[in-house]
Amino acid sequence: MALFCGVMSGTSMDGVDVAFAEINILSADAQRPSFEVHLTADYAVPYSADLRDRLLRLRGGAPTSIAEVCALHHTLGAVYADAIEHAAQDAAIDLATIAAVGLHGQTVWHSPPSTTPATPGTLQIGQPATIAERLGVTVVSDFRARDIAAGGEGAPLIPFADYVLLGSPTETRVILNIGGIANLTYLPAGGSLADIIAFDTGPGNTLIDGAAQRLLGASRDNGGQAALSGRVQERAVAEALAHPYFQAPPPKSTGPELFNEVFLGKVLQACADCRPEDKLATLAAITTRSIAAAILALPAPPARMIVGGGGTQNAALMQGLATALPGTEVQTHEALGISSASKEALAFAVLAAARVNGIAASAPTATGARAARLLGCLTAG
Repeated sequence: MALFCGVMSGTSMDGVDVAFAEINILSADAQRPSFEVHLTADYAVPYSADLRDRLLRLRGGAPTSIAEVCALHHTLGAVYADAIEHAAQDAAIDLATIAAVGLHGQTVWHSPPSTTPATPGTLQIGQPATIAERLGVTVVSDFRARDIAAGGEGAPLIPFADYVLLGSPTETRVILNIGGIANLTYLPAGGSLADIIAFDTGPGNTLIDGAAQRLLGASRDNGGQAALSGRVQERAVAEALAHPYFQAPPPKSTGPELFNEVFLGKVLQACADCRPEDKLATLAAITTRSIAAAILALPAPPARMIVGGGGTQNAALMQGLATALPGTEVQTHEALGISSASKEALAFAVLAAARVNGIAASAPTATGARAARLLGCLTAG
């Protein structure tokens, strides 16, 4: 088995997750790949307040300079290198034993063909050469660009990893990630990669976190406790879910370019006379009901939904999903021995292993690309 490292920074822009995994390629079959994967260590480090503020301004579309973009690209490369180095030290891992690092980078803009067909593009920053030079490891990065070049959305990227990590020969499953944006992967029992359906369902934590900052002076609604004590404002939920994105069929992807401060402001205005708890309950309902509607529209109901991401720490979201999907068993990744916090970093370790071994890891049924492609660019260590 070979040791791979995955590094993930998501749309919540709260920090860096690192995962190390021993991976053995059992089958490189184009439609039914099989990997043996053992998570050996994981690690998380938050962004500094200054770095997070700079990234949020950039992602939010605030006027900036190319000098600032370049500075953040360099700074993040160093932050990622530090995180990998500290994670390796913490787990007593020799950097020389790492076959490759799968680096997602920090998305600062994502404009897929479904929203900008004339000029689609995506940009994840964080200099891979800094990591390769400092740590002497090969880095696989820029995973999304090739899928967009092939006519795809460039997202979601996780379905390949979901298939090899969590697919079942006997049970239909949905793998749900609730990060800043929520996304799902539908894995029919005994299916192949061609049977996967995957897409972004809409907001995950991003609107809730934004409201918590405005209303509570906190980075999040801790545990979803404020939302649990509030009353859902049904009219505001209905108005939000009338947005065309929720009715659009997959493949589709989205981000803070759509579900942003402007969208949040409209929801809060619809609840202008409500308590903060009511507003947070309403935002939690928008997330859970958009997810549930997406799942109920799938070809067959899943027997099990496995949930990861920061949203698993929000009881209002988890309870809302269980209520909206009474026929589906809802559990977190921990029930299957995978940390919810590090699941996406683990997925990028899997994607790095696929790239190094010449396996096309895109899922055209999920992204809409013309065909599966090798994902990621190599920077030799």
